[in-house]
Amino acid sequence: MIFLEDIHFADDCKHYYEELDDKEGISASYNISGTAYYGMGKYDDAVTSFTHSLEIAQNIDDKNSIARTLTNMGECARSQQEYKQAQKLYFESLSIEKELGFEPGDPITLNNLGFTSIGLKHYAEAREYFILSIKVSRINKMFPIILESLLGLAVLCIHSGSFKRASEYISMVTSHSACDSEVLKEAERLLPWLKGSMSKKNYEDSAEQGKKMDLDSVLV
Repeated sequence: MIFLEDIHFADDCKHYYEELDDKEGISASYNISGTAYYGMGKYDDAVTSFTHSLEIAQNIDDKNSIARTLTNMGECARSQQEYKQAQKLYFESLSIEKELGFEPGDPITLNNLGFTSIGLKHYAEAREYFILSIKVSRINKMFPIILESLLGLAVLCIHSGSFKRASEYISMVTSHSACDSEVLKEAERLLPWLKGSMSKKNYEDSAEQGKKMDLDSVLV
């Protein structure tokens, strides 16, 4: 229901901004509706809205909006497991972010590139993106992004057979008050698999250790 309300709100905003000939506002309105369609799983509709937003933003050279919209389009591609296309869109967004002075890039885009690299089985690259995302997010105290990147590192540990470290990272995620519901759900989804891959003692010890760990131990 909330997504439908967002779509109606975006339409109202678009009509308002059209009367004012406010291109920036129209572009933002399309982004709102695209995000709502994405939340509903209507990826084609989301891409249509994001494309309208992108075209307007490019016409007025609104680089912030262009970068944001490319990232949103990348999310649509990644959600449909179109990892190459997602990577291309994230790279374009990252390039613009760097032009705007965001070095080494927006942590959300870096985090998204990490998960996309996992989809492409480029695990070393994925780790680099997650670490960069954590470093930048830490400076700006963006804890939900830090926790999502930690979850990505946990997934990488599982792929490499480092179950103890994966359990520690997941414990860091699930025990943190800033963990959002989607990340928490994904983290908890991995727990039964980890429990089945470790002895009870090793799992319990690593889960307890994770609660005591800080980011310095992750970034070494």
